[in-house]
Amino acid sequence: MKKLNKTQVAAINAVVDFESQEPTFYRTQTERFSAEAAVLRKGVQAIVSQVGTLQGKERKAKLTQLGAGDIAANTKLRDIMAAYAKFAGDEGKAIVWKAKFGKLGKCSTIRGAVASHEADIKPKSSRKPKSGQGKSPAKKEVKFTAKQKADWAKASVGKRLEWLEENCPFDVTQFFADWTKEACEGDASLTAARQRMGENIAAGK
Repeated sequence: MKKLNKTQVAAINAVVDFESQEPTFYRTQTERFSAEAAVLRKGVQAIVSQVGTLQGKERKAKLTQLGAGDIAANTKLRDIMAAYAKFAGDEGKAIVWKAKFGKLGKCSTIRGAVASHEADIKPKSSRKPKSGQGKSPAKKEVKFTAKQKADWAKASVGKRLEWLEENCPFDVTQFFADWTKEACEGDASLTAARQRMGENIAAGK
């Protein structure tokens, strides 16, 4: 296993600090996760790469060696490591994005954040219509009044994204996750477009 660099060590320490749920006077755990999700993911990736396929005492010993003794001592270690593996992988990109825009709800641990994300992407169960019920009417075309336009301009980014998610004919969360992935892989046009979109949203356009 490769030796950890200073950035990875700092990220692991951030994970340990977050998972210990030490109270802060100015931020809740949810606010901390929202602000630090990208760093926490780097820390989790470092932990997962170091622990590898180790199990039992060997895994606990490795975690302790990494400075994560509190995590190693947790009775739900197996579930925690399973969540870390998901957060370290491709799913982690979507989780970081959701955290940034307040789409995860309350989460006090990384395991909770992963669970919230998974609950969000599970297909909604559909029930069969009762006898006598026909097909639901087609959606009407949405037209905005002047007041609705003004409300949209005042709404937070999170509220706008919630509206888009409910009214768009495609999965908005997955769209942005895919967009972020492609932009991170070096597509300059996507990066520039994403930046312009962020500026427009911030300006209320």
